[in-house]
Amino acid sequence: MADDFTDRLVKMSEAATCRADIDNILAFAAKAGQTISYSNRLYVVSAIVFAAGAAFSTIVLPELLSLLVEVGNFYSPDIRPPDTMPPLVSMIIALTIPCIIVLSLWAVIQACIYFGRAIKHSMRVLNIGPLLLRLDIMLDNDLSYAPTPSFNELDQRYCEFARGNRDREIEYYVYGETTVQETKLCYHIYKFRYEIRIKGGVTSFYRYGLILDGFTTQNIQIFSDSTQYRLPVNWTTESIEFNKQFKIHATDEMTIAKFLQPTVILAIENFSNSFKKVNIEVDDSHHLCISFEDTDLLPVPTSRLIDLQNLTNSMKGKTKLPSLDQVLDFAHTLMASTDNNFAGKI
Repeated sequence: MADDFTDRLVKMSEAATCRADIDNILAFAAKAGQTISYSNRLYVVSAIVFAAGAAFSTIVLPELLSLLVEVGNFYSPDIRPPDTMPPLVSMIIALTIPCIIVLSLWAVIQACIYFGRAIKHSMRVLNIGPLLLRLDIMLDNDLSYAPTPSFNELDQRYCEFARGNRDREIEYYVYGETTVQETKLCYHIYKFRYEIRIKGGVTSFYRYGLILDGFTTQNIQIFSDSTQYRLPVNWTTESIEFNKQFKIHATDEMTIAKFLQPTVILAIENFSNSFKKVNIEVDDSHHLCISFEDTDLLPVPTSRLIDLQNLTNSMKGKTKLPSLDQVLDFAHTLMASTDNNFAGKI
């Protein structure tokens, strides 16, 4: 029954798209929460019982063997050769040892199964809270889930995603629209996880970013954290500090020279003071990608679904996303400067 409740909660959370869905999930969780909690405790108790049974068997086996040997020596010490046991005792030992070993192994396996169920059960329930909180924050900011592009597509468009030597994953890919100073911006924000094998172990790293549609210029790369470049022209500005922090590439010198006006250089420097390892990249389809290392644009507070009061309190009021607003203001600055620099030229 509890597994059915958990499956239904997970499916409802993954399919939720509006506030009515969130309310339905919380109402269902309030009814099912006690059953789920009792079920999880039962899994843990069962695992402990089986583990105790396995431990008891390993302790009892040597004692039982010693007792059987003593019984054999007591009843027939003189009618058999030294260091041998009566046939009956030998037969009992031969039958008992395999049975106890099999039972011990079975108890160990059952303990592992129930511990595994308890852990899996807990993780599935605990993951529902962040799903609901993220959806609530998205609804507060007029955001919605969008189809996640494949890495094949992302790799072709941007150098940013050519990272890692193990697993890669886009943990969320969300669409939004906003107006900044009477300019409509259509954008996606994402969380990118990649893995690198380091000294025999695998470490996960995260990058965050915004992809803006309809940028005026194209084919520009301004990187502070990348070793891969696809554009042929290497460019430097008159700012020594800017050149130390960023590597600049483009398809031609005129395009990058018009883009990197003093106002743009200053805006990039100010932005990089707030965000670490900033990369700016415009593909050949006029999509601007701004990425960085340390700031999740859609942060989710830690909350457990089984703590319904805490979860409900976390959803009260409207949650603002100041980091996202800052990135959008920066993107608007780049777009406005680019529109002025390229006006009538494209």
